Amino acid sequence: MSLGISHGPGWFPVAVQALVVIAETEGPCSSSTMAQDLKAHAVFVRRVLAHLVRANIVQAREGRDGGYRLARPAEHITLAEVYQAVKLADPQGDTACSSDVNARVQTALDEIGAEAEHRLLELLGHYTLASILERVERRPS
Repeated sequence: MSLGISHGPGWFPVAVQALVVIAETEGPCSSSTMAQDLKAHAVFVRRVLAHLVRANIVQAREGRDGGYRLARPAEHITLAEVYQAVKLADPQGDTACSSDVNARVQTALDEIGAEAEHRLLELLGHYTLASILERVERRPS
């Protein structure tokens, strides 16, 4: 069962998967290595990672020995933080409403969406990258 927690073309799940790959890698992890593991295009992975860098969830280092590392221990990175970092990547912006009815409906939907997102962030705040790593280790390949 999928919760459908994603923005844009799968930003949140890709961000979490990238963080798992980084956490399981000794030393810096390149975006091309992550892209290969995630079966995603490296440019897309770098776009997702850029949001995680801005949110101080990962650190990036350029150059031959460069790559990505966690900015802090996995136990201190919540899924709520990850969600909020990539939420800004959502390419679907608000659309202007042309009639009063549409504006009122959009306002109601915005209110419900804000409530749903608040509850989602509350739930995601209970989980850390470390808890995801534990679940991944317990599952058979």
